[in-house]
Amino acid sequence: ASAAERDQLMIAGQLDGQVTDLLATVLFNAEEPTLRVVRRARQARPDSHQFAIVVPGDSTLRTVQDLAGVEIAVSENTVIQYVTERLLGREGLPASDIRTVNVPSIPVRMELLTEGQLAAATLPDPMSSLALLQGARLIVDDSQHAQISQSVVAFRAEVIEERPGDVARVMAAYDRAIETIAADPERFHDLLVDKGRVPDVLRGSYTFPPLPESSVPTEAEWADVVDWALGKGLISEPVAYEDSVDDRFVREAGGSGG
Repeated sequence: ASAAERDQLMIAGQLDGQVTDLLATVLFNAEEPTLRVVRRARQARPDSHQFAIVVPGDSTLRTVQDLAGVEIAVSENTVIQYVTERLLGREGLPASDIRTVNVPSIPVRMELLTEGQLAAATLPDPMSSLALLQGARLIVDDSQHAQISQSVVAFRAEVIEERPGDVARVMAAYDRAIETIAADPERFHDLLVDKGRVPDVLRGSYTFPPLPESSVPTEAEWADVVDWALGKGLISEPVAYEDSVDDRFVREAGGSGG
C-alpha cells in the first residue's frame, strides 16, 4: 500500500527484493550494504515523464522562475524531494529560491492541489497525468532529465550472496516480460493499467511508458543522490557505489539473450 510498508517488510527480512529508488537504497545502506540494485525498473524519457511539478489551473504561475520562493508540496526526504530540487536546479532556479512543504500522502497532495490549497506540487505519473486531465497546469517535468529520475529493482545483499541463481532467473524472466510487452504493447495495455493502478478515468487515454532495457544506474547518478543525501544530513558519510549496485545480472541477461 505504501513505500513505508514495503520498507518495513524489507527491514524485517520478509521480502527478498523490491522495486524502489536510489535515495531509498542509499538510506537503507547508510550503516551497512543491506540492498543491492540489480537493474533499472523505470526511467523518464523524452516522450514520457516520471515526475512533474504542477500548479492549479487558475494559478498565475507559468514558468520555473515563477516558482522562486513558492512552497512546492513534496514528501520530504524521499525521491520526490530529490527530483524536485534537482529538476528545478537543472532548469535554472537557484537552490536558495527553492521551497518545499511536506505533504507525504500522494492522494492528499493531489486533492489539496485540486482544491487550490497548494500553490504547487510534485506528483508521480500517472497521478500527474490525472491532475493535468482535471485541469492542473504543468510547469516542468523530468522528461528531459532522465539521469535524476529512475526506479530500480533491488535485492537484499544476503539473498544475492546465498541465492544468486534464483536472482538471475527472476531477472531473466523480467527481461523476457519487457521484451514481450514491447513487441505487442496493445495486447498488454489493460493488464498494465490494472497492475499499475492507473486511475479508471485515464484508462482509455493513458499510454503505459516503455520500460528500459537491461542496465544499472551509473556511478555518476548514484554519486549525485549520495551528495544530496549528505547535504540534507540524511547520511553521515558517503555510501559506496560498488557496495550498492551489482551489474552481474545485467551482464548475464545480455550474454544469454535473456
